[in-house]
Amino acid sequence: RRTTFGGREWMDVMAAIESVRSDAALSDDVVLWGCSQGAATALLAAERDPTLRAVIAESSFLSLEDTFTRYAEQAYRIPRFPFVLLSLFWFRVLTGVRIEAVDPARAVRNAPEVPILFIGSKEDRFMPPEVQEALYANSAHPDSALWISPRGGHSMVYVVDGNAYRREVKAFLSRVQRASGSADSEGKESSH
Repeated sequence: RRTTFGGREWMDVMAAIESVRSDAALSDDVVLWGCSQGAATALLAAERDPTLRAVIAESSFLSLEDTFTRYAEQAYRIPRFPFVLLSLFWFRVLTGVRIEAVDPARAVRNAPEVPILFIGSKEDRFMPPEVQEALYANSAHPDSALWISPRGGHSMVYVVDGNAYRREVKAFLSRVQRASGSADSEGKESSH
């Protein structure tokens, strides 16, 4: 099976969420956590499930076209035209997935109920900080956060800065839990 950069993989995530929620021994509070394509897939799933407790997205991409362009320029040093356009055409033909369907930035805009922690690195040359900043700018949730580590390449922040990574994730999840607890105790959504 070919990868679809999240274009179909979000359905696997939704099936996993359904499985977790159908098990009475497990909590309904689901947090998705992904890196790179996994982060993009988690964001695409969040667009479809506003009841997610949170999403932690490290090194996601903005859109399929943006990703193909960045990799063509950075990894392969080939021009956008005609190579990226041809790649996108063949992606659509070979996978059957519409290019517009793989758009994490749109997914974030369409998931205002879900708090998201966007993680990036100043050393990530494929999905640099401005990509995570742009995704964060699309989030309407008051508990969404952005953390740009000074170290770590693409999806490598935890490996090189594990203590800071754990600290940032723990602080984010604590904020989400506190906000949810106050909303639950008041019987309405929290307003920050």
